[in-house]
Amino acid sequence: MSNNFEISKILSHIRSNLTKTESRDLQRLFHGRGGTFDGLGFLNADFYPPAIFITLYEERSPGWLEEFASELMGSGSIASVVFQDRTSAPWKNSFFGEPLPLPHMVEENGLRYLVSLGKGENPGIFPDMGEGRSYLRSISSGRKVLNLFSYTCAFSVAAIAGGASYVLNVDMNSNSLSRGRENHRLNNQSLESVSFMSHNILKSFGKIVRSGPFDLVVIDPPPSQGTSFNLERDYGKILRRSAEFLTPGGEILACLNSPRYDFSWFEKFIEENSGSFRLINRLEGGESFPESGPGAGLKILHFQRNTDEPISKEHS
Repeated sequence: MSNNFEISKILSHIRSNLTKTESRDLQRLFHGRGGTFDGLGFLNADFYPPAIFITLYEERSPGWLEEFASELMGSGSIASVVFQDRTSAPWKNSFFGEPLPLPHMVEENGLRYLVSLGKGENPGIFPDMGEGRSYLRSISSGRKVLNLFSYTCAFSVAAIAGGASYVLNVDMNSNSLSRGRENHRLNNQSLESVSFMSHNILKSFGKIVRSGPFDLVVIDPPPSQGTSFNLERDYGKILRRSAEFLTPGGEILACLNSPRYDFSWFEKFIEENSGSFRLINRLEGGESFPESGPGAGLKILHFQRNTDEPISKEHS
């Protein structure tokens, strides 16, 4: 496939989605990794107005990047294009167009978040979890929420916007939690109802247990993170201990974003590690994230623990 044909095909989808939605919200414009665009699975494109953030999973030449960015910015509505090459570590960012403030603000469903494109590996908020944030907002009213692996606290912002009585954000990265504080302030949300804990939950659950119990727990870990997080081992450990920091009949919003596991595997995994449960709802990434197979992309399960299940005997 020639560069010009490859580029024009991707640009056609991006421009069509920009025209179709007429939205200036954070959103996915091209989901190549879903495998529904033949030969174009090497690229995702996300809109962080006024910039587009391109994630590359196959290397492309500097000339290809320059041509793509030039064509994209020629439409007039795009001020900047940032490419992130993930073909090898460390990931490399390439920037084209007008300089962006670091950070700059984006919106999603009326809520504001700070992002930093081209600085570091992750921008600060991920559009694929938009359905999850919207759903959490709809079920948070009056609830005490625990947000595990909180990153920059986007789930927390959504929960408070939905009327949560309190949110505790837990993450190992104190810089991410600091950005989370800024995101709450950006939305004029009082920090009296929000707390931030820089803590490795996998080493000790004691602090979490003492801060509870919680009506609703959000678990959104990375699929894998070197030796520091093993999905099957560590996710299972959190689920087994969850009864210790949940209220009777408390609920969990469990997230998993890995093509290696489908919904069937995820539900079985939850049942094996948290005993019997009542499934309330299941969510995927939404129409902007088409997948070649069911459950290949983002998976979110909302479930309620069986109140008769005994508390785990593992130690903190």
